[in-house]
Amino acid sequence: MARGILITFPGYPYHMSSFMPDNGMANLAGVLHAAGHDVLVLDYGTVGMMRRLFPRSVATALRA
Repeated sequence: MARGILITFPGYPYHMSSFMPDNGMANLAGVLHAAGHDVLVLDYGTVGMMRRLFPRSVATALRA
């Protein structure tokens, strides 16, 4: 049995779809898990991650 980490980060969110879960990553993790592998999935395409990348002060300045 192998152990692995699958990481997804969609980059700059140009569309709301950037915040949708990565189905391809979920399918791959499911197949690996079914084959007996230990898989950790880290999905960084979240609103929380965008807030960390773009602090409120930067967002406020950009809106102006």
